[in-house]
Amino acid sequence: MASRAQVVALAALAAALVAPGDAGGTLGFAASPGLRARARGDAPTGTTPGPHRRARVAPRVWMQLNGNSNKNNNNMASLASTATIAAAAVSAAVSMKKLEAPDDGGKTYIVKDEARQGLVDEDGLPVVYDRQLIEAYWRKEDGALQQRWREFLGVSVPFLTRIVTLLVRGGAEELKKNEAELAREARINLEKLGPTYIKAGQMMSVRPDVLPQAALDELAVLQDSVKPFETSVAVASIEKELGGPLGQFFTEISEEPVAAASLAQVYKATLLNGKTVAVKVQRPNVLSVVSKDLYVLRRAAEVYQGLMDRFAPQQKTNYVALFNEWAIGFYTELDFTNEAANQAKLKRLAHHSQKYFF
Repeated sequence: MASRAQVVALAALAAALVAPGDAGGTLGFAASPGLRARARGDAPTGTTPGPHRRARVAPRVWMQLNGNSNKNNNNMASLASTATIAAAAVSAAVSMKKLEAPDDGGKTYIVKDEARQGLVDEDGLPVVYDRQLIEAYWRKEDGALQQRWREFLGVSVPFLTRIVTLLVRGGAEELKKNEAELAREARINLEKLGPTYIKAGQMMSVRPDVLPQAALDELAVLQDSVKPFETSVAVASIEKELGGPLGQFFTEISEEPVAAASLAQVYKATLLNGKTVAVKVQRPNVLSVVSKDLYVLRRAAEVYQGLMDRFAPQQKTNYVALFNEWAIGFYTELDFTNEAANQAKLKRLAHHSQKYFF
């Protein structure tokens, strides 16, 4: 059977995500009177204490758990339903905090291009990670943040609820029987959510210390099988960046990308001097999508941190700080000018080395 920790943690996470759902699960992007009532521990307007309130807290989670009539699972279902109530309080408390972009607190191992700090793209987003500029941009686009959060909930909560149900039904053995299907569903969900989540899946695909082999095999698909975007869009982007038609710079370029990844895709081309090169083209609007997703995931990390502090106070990992560092590094990967400068610097530093060849 599943352990107490497994059921409580997963049920709490699923419940915390949907708990502030008076207006579709905004989780701090808008604080409703009902949400504030939950933060105080009151029953929301139009509900009564007890079982009715419990069902209101996380209906999708509770209905599936309560639907399992196996007496051996009653204790686990009770634990899970208790977790949903506790998670609602954690989630409501987090939602009262000011919504912020990831922040390194002045300490980071990510090397940023200081010379270009403060520059923004044509949409107004900084090309080099800058928390203040990102917050200023999205302050005017609050509706877009709320919409993205609802999209995240629509994909993540049913998946988490299914895992909780399997754990309550048959514990680790039930998960083991369904792990291949769950892994495939997780991979498809990441693809649905877009480049930020695909990148996270790629990162987790090389972590056998965290995930079972079935999950690693499925997530490995994301390493080299990401769906490419239209070549016509890529060509338009190349010509805009270079300031002229392709024929002005290349004698030929592949009709289809030779590789597609979460952030960009690559074309094989030949310069006018006959040199073969790789042309890396960023996905359309990826900077806007990623910066928006980092807001959403930052808030999810805050909820998870609150749950760990509540249910596992013995652990000392600062998950929000870990996410902040990953987020800033991920955003920096979108600065291809900085990437090119780093490659040139590496080549220059290693030019006389006997260990490396460029």
